[in-house]
Amino acid sequence: MAEETISELLLHQRWPLRSFAKIKHHIGGFADDELRQLLVRAGAVRFKDDNGEEMWGLRVRNQDRLN
Repeated sequence: MAEETISELLLHQRWPLRSFAKIKHHIGGFADDELRQLLVRAGAVRFKDDNGEEMWGLRVRNQDRLN
């Protein structure tokens, strides 16, 4: 169920990427590394923004950023 919720959160039209902090705010109850594992199982990949902040987005929505 957590993976499905993460997928829905990352499918929001306005935000192809979400900060790890924002995801953690919405999906509580998990240690950081547990949440990262759920993100990967939900089909997400990690990026860093220009400030070095950890950002996550669904692989299918961010193909152009994977190069």
